[in-house]
Amino acid sequence: MLYLLYSLSQRSFLKREANRITKAALNEINEFNYASFDAKETSLREIVNACLEVPMLENKKVVVVDDAYFLVGGKGKDKINTEKDYSLLEKYINHPANETDLIFLVYSDKLDSRGKLTKLLMDKAKLVSIAPLKPYDWEKYIEQLNQKRNIKMESSAVKELAKRTLNDRDRLLNELTKLSLYSNHITLNDVLTLVSKPLEDSAYELTNALLVGDSENALYTYYDLIKGKKIDPVTLFMMLASQFRFIYQVNYLHDQGKRISEIANELVAKEFRVKMAYQNGKAFKKSLPKILDDLYEIDCQIKSSQIDNALAAELFIVNFKNNYF
Repeated sequence: MLYLLYSLSQRSFLKREANRITKAALNEINEFNYASFDAKETSLREIVNACLEVPMLENKKVVVVDDAYFLVGGKGKDKINTEKDYSLLEKYINHPANETDLIFLVYSDKLDSRGKLTKLLMDKAKLVSIAPLKPYDWEKYIEQLNQKRNIKMESSAVKELAKRTLNDRDRLLNELTKLSLYSNHITLNDVLTLVSKPLEDSAYELTNALLVGDSENALYTYYDLIKGKKIDPVTLFMMLASQFRFIYQVNYLHDQGKRISEIANELVAKEFRVKMAYQNGKAFKKSLPKILDDLYEIDCQIKSSQIDNALAAELFIVNFKNNYF
């Protein structure tokens, strides 16, 4: 049997579903009837060979291919680099071993429907897509969990917790356990104090504060990142570079005549984020290349110990308005 499980935000659910399929197929999981591969570290020849090996002490065998990025059209540094490898997998998909369950895990909400392998799997495999929940549905999910756990939580606290844990079930369960140990009646202030914002949201807020010239709020967000999430300045600069690179890409594609919806599809991003990136970056079109160059230079200086980590971050934030406005 062939399985294709895919979702961008529900990785832990995909892994649990793969485990469920595995446990249903095997009486006992061992090295003779189970194999798991990282697609970026393994050739397709090795994967196909594992599928063709006869299981020992069991009638069934399970092979899991984790992060099968090639099914979304992505390219990276890997061992899957020849048409011959792809043809081997195509041949196996057309004639799979009866005793083997082959499971592909894909971390994306969209598959490369034009790709030959993907089209073949979409025709031959059982597809399981876990769509991300909308904020309102996620709030309802939290309320259901609270009822089961006898947790009392203010409606404003539910909304804020939903924002900070959206579509991350494992994190939500951990945060609910922490909050319930802290209080038997959870308030909005409890959530604000005990549950940190997602890292991406904090990086987004920091970038936006810089783009509007609010150095004070940018510094506050930076200190919150360092204190609350133990993020080192090198990681911070990588996050900032990613944010500004995204803004640069959005504005470049917009200048090429593409609509917001088209840019969102091309960059695999939400339309709202693309719209905000365009609006925030319009005034910085000429400055964006210099910002990216400076971030790269600072990163090199930090890694070569030419400047202190914390000092470099603070100087970049404090001087942003003067340097780029």
